[in-house]
Amino acid sequence: MKRPSLARVLGALLALLGAGVILGWWWQVPALVRVLPQFPPMVFNTALCFAIAGCALAVRLSDARRDARFCAILGGG
Repeated sequence: MKRPSLARVLGALLALLGAGVILGWWWQVPALVRVLPQFPPMVFNTALCFAIAGCALAVRLSDARRDARFCAILGGG
């Protein structure tokens, strides 16, 4: 069985972190907006950039053409 690459795993984690913070802003849950309790809250735009960058990193490493096209659209190129 082939293991996923480190970049794909980190991209997925980055996307999940961004998505979790975005949900925290939408649902107004302070615990989701802060990555750690002692950190200041993450700004919505930063969380959005985390989610997009994580998706682009995870999808870019795929072999499928559809995924590569999706990544190009996300990245603006």
